[in-house]
Amino acid sequence: MGKQTKILKKLEKISYPNYKKQKKLQSTHSQTPSRTVDNTEEPDIIQQDSSSSISKLLSLLEPNQSSMKKNVSLKTKKRQRSAKVPEPIADDELLLEDSNSESEESNVKKSKIDDHAHADEADDIDSTDPFHTHFANEPPKELNSLIAEIESSNWKIQHEDDEVLGSVARYSINLNGLSNNHSDENSLKKFKLKNRLVDPWKSNTKSSSLYTPLQQKLLSSISVYKDLMYTNMKHSEEEEIRQIYCLHALNHVYKTRDRVLKNTTKLSGIADSANADVRDQGFTRPKVLIVAPMRNVALEIVKILIALSGTTQQENKKRFLDSFSDPDNVIDASAKTPEDYNQTFSGNIDDCFRVGIKFSRKTMKLYSQFYSSDIILASPLGLRILIDGEKKNPDFDFLSSIEVMIIDSPNLMVMQNWDHLLTVMNHTNQISKEAHGCDFSRVKNWYLDGQAKYFRQTLIFSKITTPEINSLFLGGKHVDEEDEVEPEKDGILVSKLWCANYEGKVCVRRVEARGTISNVIIQAPQTFHRIPCNSAVESDDVRFKYFIEKVLPGFLNDTKVQKRTLLFVPNYFDFVRLRNALDERDCNFECISEYTPTNEIPRARSLFYDGTADFLMISERFHFFRRYRLRGIHHIFFYGPPTIGELYPDLVNMIETLSAASNAPNTKYLKVPIGTQSPTVSVLFNRYDRLAMERIVGSKKSERMCVGDKEVFMFA
Repeated sequence: MGKQTKILKKLEKISYPNYKKQKKLQSTHSQTPSRTVDNTEEPDIIQQDSSSSISKLLSLLEPNQSSMKKNVSLKTKKRQRSAKVPEPIADDELLLEDSNSESEESNVKKSKIDDHAHADEADDIDSTDPFHTHFANEPPKELNSLIAEIESSNWKIQHEDDEVLGSVARYSINLNGLSNNHSDENSLKKFKLKNRLVDPWKSNTKSSSLYTPLQQKLLSSISVYKDLMYTNMKHSEEEEIRQIYCLHALNHVYKTRDRVLKNTTKLSGIADSANADVRDQGFTRPKVLIVAPMRNVALEIVKILIALSGTTQQENKKRFLDSFSDPDNVIDASAKTPEDYNQTFSGNIDDCFRVGIKFSRKTMKLYSQFYSSDIILASPLGLRILIDGEKKNPDFDFLSSIEVMIIDSPNLMVMQNWDHLLTVMNHTNQISKEAHGCDFSRVKNWYLDGQAKYFRQTLIFSKITTPEINSLFLGGKHVDEEDEVEPEKDGILVSKLWCANYEGKVCVRRVEARGTISNVIIQAPQTFHRIPCNSAVESDDVRFKYFIEKVLPGFLNDTKVQKRTLLFVPNYFDFVRLRNALDERDCNFECISEYTPTNEIPRARSLFYDGTADFLMISERFHFFRRYRLRGIHHIFFYGPPTIGELYPDLVNMIETLSAASNAPNTKYLKVPIGTQSPTVSVLFNRYDRLAMERIVGSKKSERMCVGDKEVFMFA
């Protein structure tokens, strides 16, 4: 630094006197024009001398200055990085903007240079594009009639068997030619893919053609914005199904953003833009909601979005991968646990998360704030925390303008807490409570009229069909004619119609040919008892009464026969009810549920194995999430058929016969010997358990068992 100071001082001495001389000569020149030639030559000589000396000094100073500039630039970059990358935010932290945050219009203006300069060509409104026809500003003229028919559930149903999909049921209103079914060929032609998505899709699809046969069939409904429930998803099909719905989601987001940008440009060129009627937005920016049960599923979805988005940069990608992956929890295929367990619980199985995803032309930003996001990826629990108010500040306006909702693996959500998903559905497409900087002059009329739920497309992809999933898609909450329905609860309209798309619905169900009973290898009689029941509302009470009056006395009066009995209860509320009933009758039993502390589980298993406890009662969710090998089972009683069909053979094959018991270690310490009696399996069911029975005994047998004249069925 001392050398630099000396050089700078020399520069001052050279340049400042010459500057004074030059100014003096210039002033003299202006006063005596007759000496112009002489006076103009002297400053040139002075300037040459000074410039040569200055250049020499500058050459000495230049390396030091460059190093100073380098240090300054490094400091500046560090400051920019510290300003750009804040401290990591917890994944379950509220990722929402304040009420005075920037509106969708201001977000558009910010990204105008990046987005609009690279907007796809030929984006004029296409009358054959389902995106423009379904989400147009002006709704169909017969919309009110369509809504009345939907509210009355006057769907016209067409059943068909498809070679690829299986059993298909198409629901439509068919009023004045609306909501007509589309053939596969026409739907594929009308699937208008954005140009920026074509190359990424071709490079990532595993099919020799553009789509696999399954993807073609699904596109016939997805591309025309019909609701779809596909409950035939196998593990081998998960990737191609997620590819197709991620492609649809990206296509919808890109078309929405390009249309807003194009209209913004048009309005900027209109002098009287305030009177221009351009309506192309909702209350908030998010348009796609993807609901996933666990982080390992969300990780696969984001990987597909990155591959298909066509973006060259992904912000916060490393942070996301670190948070949503778990290399230490990868279950090897050679593990002793069942295959369905290995596939479901490998990786990060946390069920509380939410991530906003924002797209520009070249960038995909993860962990964007919800009100500036295009796609929201979250679990039901993660959204429920925000809706109920994480910090006494409930906020769900970011769900007000969802146009495409995708529910991945609701079969796992049934095992978590189904009420969380219903809460999310009830708060979706409600009129926004706050403006959030919204430009209401550009909000579509059907948003303002509170009719957004009749335009929203809902896509459900599940491995099984349950009454809860059927109710979500086909109807809503079960309401008897005598029950009073509250039209409003906590300021939120509670509707029994969660999927009310006026375009119609397509329901694809799996046809169970054999059922999981074919996987039972233990030689034991399996008896199914049908309980007479005429009302789904009373089915729980009827089942409990049947068990207390006809089943339990046999356990208590002849305990020698029914020792070492495993009691399996599918529903937790029934579990608590039975536990209290057994306590009142002083039964010698142990119970394990999903809420049992981990340190108490080995004790209960040990007491049952050595014969100290006569009965062991477990809940379905406990066995689904833990898959412990339970020892000492000689009899199994199913209070109801398990929701997950694979659990039935898994439990029945745990029965220990005399040959198996003879090879078991430490059998001499058992208070009650194993395998001295013939093992038995008993199952209680009623006609409302038909879907669960299909997964166990097959579709044809379950139909005969649920509606036939006989009430007792035996399988050997």
